[in-house]
Amino acid sequence: MFKGLLQTPGKLLYLLIFFFYVFDVNFSFMPVTSSVAIGFLGAGLLIAYMLRKNINIERNSIKVICLMVMLVLCWLASVMYNQSIDYSFLIKEMFRNNFLIFTGAFLMAFLCSDWDINVRDGLKCFVFVSTIQCVIILICFFVPAIGTSLRSLQSIDDRVVIALDDGIRAFGLGAGFDRGAFIMSFFLIITCYLYLTCGEDEKRWKYIIIYILQAFAGLLMARSIVTGIAFSLLYMLLNSKKGFVVFKFVLKIAAVLGLLIVAVMAIFPDLLQRYKKTVVWLTEFFNTEKLAAAGKTTNTLDTLFNYMYFAPEKSSTWIIGDGYYLGANGYPYMKVDPCYMRYLLLFGVTGIVIFLAFIIALVFIVKADGSDYYGEASEHKNAYNLMLFVLVLQQLMIYVKVDFHFYFIVYYLIWLEFFNKKKFPVRNELSEDGVPA
Repeated sequence: MFKGLLQTPGKLLYLLIFFFYVFDVNFSFMPVTSSVAIGFLGAGLLIAYMLRKNINIERNSIKVICLMVMLVLCWLASVMYNQSIDYSFLIKEMFRNNFLIFTGAFLMAFLCSDWDINVRDGLKCFVFVSTIQCVIILICFFVPAIGTSLRSLQSIDDRVVIALDDGIRAFGLGAGFDRGAFIMSFFLIITCYLYLTCGEDEKRWKYIIIYILQAFAGLLMARSIVTGIAFSLLYMLLNSKKGFVVFKFVLKIAAVLGLLIVAVMAIFPDLLQRYKKTVVWLTEFFNTEKLAAAGKTTNTLDTLFNYMYFAPEKSSTWIIGDGYYLGANGYPYMKVDPCYMRYLLLFGVTGIVIFLAFIIALVFIVKADGSDYYGEASEHKNAYNLMLFVLVLQQLMIYVKVDFHFYFIVYYLIWLEFFNKKKFPVRNELSEDGVPA
């Protein structure tokens, strides 16, 4: 399955760098996080590349750039109207979480530009590093000493450390809690795409094992992984002409899980008792009312919808926002985490509409059109495009709770497509003899 990606030491090194691009590890001995460091290196490389070669900007890319400019102008109008001095949105969201991820993606695509790697291979890279992360998460969870040592290498918020001390939840290398679960949610959908479109030389059961690892590791980080499970199964259902494919997929997962549970319980009979708190936490959805009555619930949905979502009192807030992304204490303005609420308070409904249009326009850049540079994705164009559609739906669901973005996936696919277009002529530009027109 990953044979082509593991053939040389150079490709292994590439996957190691790719891991730190995807998972933003905040090492305590580094001044910046791993993806930020890669982003700065990518920015320098991109500038050097643009000085030597021309980059043609296509129509869909121009739309994205225009929407981004409109978003910044909307933010600027809100800041000026409210006389705000909060520039954290420009620094954190537009520069760090957008531009640096964009340039980091350029670096990752550039490093593999001389290899025979298409879009589907790029998606395999995401699944590969997610599998490594899952193994790290499980080791850290079931061997606490290793988990403690690994966390000591990372700069982690004190609130997170306190929450991890009780041993209920897992934390990996740059992945934990809701953000770790949400990033794994994207990989669940990508894994389903690879499962449905794998060739005869690939073993489907490997993707089933990976899917189980992703779902289980995600559950140990945060229960919000259930959204990823739901959307991945929705993708399977929408992509299958016969619902039987989804039924077989779920049946295989249940069979493998059943065998694993029986084997583990036979080898470690006291395991359930040892992780009783984790089991109670994972099953809290089924008895929320009972636990709430006893004052023991840790369900964040109550906090989310009862305290973080509210109707602003001023009409100007609805239209243009309050001009604040972070409060004076450095935490989210008015203590709200959900992306929709933060952006409503920042630049109103106007800004939210532009932002959502920007997210959707991004995906249209990497929409498959059957060209050769998509590799096997050209043969499964509908499945690939449907995967992008479900990824967007998953992203819009994530924004209900946090402001975590999927730029690291989309930007990488954009640059991967850019470099592959230089190697494979677009079919629309070919003559009848197969020669570029």
